[in-house]
Amino acid sequence: MLSEKDLKLAWDRLKLDRPNRCFYTPPFIFSWIKPNLRTWLSTISRSLNGGYSPQDCHTCYTPKGGWLVRPGAVLNLEDEIVYNAILGKEYSKIYNHLKWAQGGPDIAYQLQGGKNNKEWIKSGFLIWQAWRKKSLQRLRGGVSQVVFTDIAGFYENIDLSILRSDLNSIGFNRHLLDLLMACLNRWSRPKGRGIPQGYSASDILAKIYLTHTDIALRDAGFKHLRYVDDFRIFCKNKLEAKQAISFLTDLLKSRGLSLQSAKTRIVAKAEAIEEIDGITPVIEEIQNVLRKELAEIGGYSSYATIGYLDAVLESNPEAPAPEVLERAFKENFFEIKEDIDKTLFHYLLTRLGKIESKIAVDYCLDLLRHHPEETEAILRYFTNIDINKTEISRIIQYCASKNSIYDYQLYQIVKWFYERQSYPKKLLRLCREWYLNKNRASWLRSYCLAIIGEAGTPSDLEILENAYGSASNELEKAEIIVALKRMELGRRNSFYGRVKKDGDLIAWAVQNVMSNAG
Repeated sequence: MLSEKDLKLAWDRLKLDRPNRCFYTPPFIFSWIKPNLRTWLSTISRSLNGGYSPQDCHTCYTPKGGWLVRPGAVLNLEDEIVYNAILGKEYSKIYNHLKWAQGGPDIAYQLQGGKNNKEWIKSGFLIWQAWRKKSLQRLRGGVSQVVFTDIAGFYENIDLSILRSDLNSIGFNRHLLDLLMACLNRWSRPKGRGIPQGYSASDILAKIYLTHTDIALRDAGFKHLRYVDDFRIFCKNKLEAKQAISFLTDLLKSRGLSLQSAKTRIVAKAEAIEEIDGITPVIEEIQNVLRKELAEIGGYSSYATIGYLDAVLESNPEAPAPEVLERAFKENFFEIKEDIDKTLFHYLLTRLGKIESKIAVDYCLDLLRHHPEETEAILRYFTNIDINKTEISRIIQYCASKNSIYDYQLYQIVKWFYERQSYPKKLLRLCREWYLNKNRASWLRSYCLAIIGEAGTPSDLEILENAYGSASNELEKAEIIVALKRMELGRRNSFYGRVKKDGDLIAWAVQNVMSNAG
């Protein structure tokens, strides 16, 4: 049903979902699996032949705007491989079913042709740019009103019985469909609804689920574009816009979905243009200044693209461009507001990081508390600049405060310190506390454990050795193995000898530590 070749392609796609798609990846897992990949895939293959049983899906609640949370999914790695492999096996059927809508009306996560293409979807800035450009094109000729709306809790409300019917209608292999639905039903909460967010395979299923809606809107004469669950419907007048909302509401209701009433609006053309254009005029103004200034110092083309300008900025750190970017940041982000223009913020922060400007440090340190959903962008910026001990201390002070209410944000920060190989004593104390508290999220505890392994005292390592027997699963036991690498050599090797047959991950963790020890 699924060959080892299918599983290997699924593995390649799994890696491409990191670091930007998946919400969490254990700290050492790839270093364990890589030298044992063939064995690992063979084990999964045997499990499939013997009747595969998926594991539970864990939910990590990631912060988003307005102090709300997004229910991200954390799948067992074997389950993720099987998930990718099932859709990969039937990818040609899926692609043929959906290709008519790619690029319009369905804009996001564009499917790539070829069933063996590792990069099976394309996303990022160019796709977002197409969303904007095609929306502006649709506004031409007879359009006076635009409906802006999106679906409430789209991924978590997908009806699995309807999804099964959709897949069956495109000729999905029955055995693969049974396996897929067994997985999705095991992962769903409440049962029978929802697909795991944070995986390209789920993005593909989401496309399938809404393609009937796209077809119905088109056949009814409505002109629309869709970016995942965001709809824009372009109408001749307000009456047509009202009819579009009513029609779309009925379409979604039949699929167990509903529109977000707070985000459903009918907007006049002029206002729609301003909203769709968003920060583009601001970015273009900044770019025009950059083009002019860079042309004066180096004869660069006035038609340089953003990508080209980025390369110029990297190769000319002393050019006048930093002042332009810093001025733009101060003009647009001089104080923290409840609503910030995230696209402009990310745009400027990325470029300020590339030129190592510290103009945004204080703002970003305050933003960790007021907009925790921006933590990833902030930490990426901090990685590119040389923040000092006082600034690092402010980050840790925030983590220890009552204001840091999200385990996922703490996980992001602890992971950032671990990847920087920076282990301040105050952070180590927090990591001890969080790891020993089993009510804390497992993804936070795993990186706390990694930091204890790198910077903990002999007493810490003894506590970890004693904690091995009560660890909740094989993965945590394997992470303890790595954390004990600095234990006194004889005691460590004796412990490894006693436990190395406790499971494949544990054996591979021991192997990894011993090989790296030389």
